[in-house]
Amino acid sequence: MIDLRHAPSGGQDAHGDCAARAGGRGAARPLEPLQLLLHIWAVTQHYADYEPQVAFFRGHALGDTADRERLIEEVTEFVLRGAGVRDSR
Repeated sequence: MIDLRHAPSGGQDAHGDCAARAGGRGAARPLEPLQLLLHIWAVTQHYADYEPQVAFFRGHALGDTADRERLIEEVTEFVLRGAGVRDSR
């Protein structure tokens, strides 16, 4: 297990710079950058840690590349919409 208490000082600030800049420009709603990072981590880690349960509820395991790409698109849209990022399409 990784002990984050010994992470380099300022590490979370470096990861939050992009989110903070986006919020400052109005490209996303104002949010806590570390919380955004933790939410992304939680959602993506769920698929890794609970793959058998995910497969059960989906009715099948994550299969081919196209299947994984659809899931990635769904999770990406979920996170971006939650952060208030407007659709630029």
